[in-house]
Amino acid sequence: QLERDGMVNRLVRSSIPPHVDYSLTELGTKVAQPLKALTTIIEAELGKVTAAQERFDSAQ
Repeated sequence: QLERDGMVNRLVRSSIPPHVDYSLTELGTKVAQPLKALTTIIEAELGKVTAAQERFDSAQ
């Protein structure tokens, strides 16, 4: 899907065993930068996310 979306290049090498190389396209690089920042924030706030989930679940 990422290849179809233009974010990843996929190169299949016909070898034994088969080998596939992946690389980011220009678009993939643009998307990866803010995604990495978002991931960093979520990881730093994971305790708050888990607590919110537990509060929500117990109220249901």
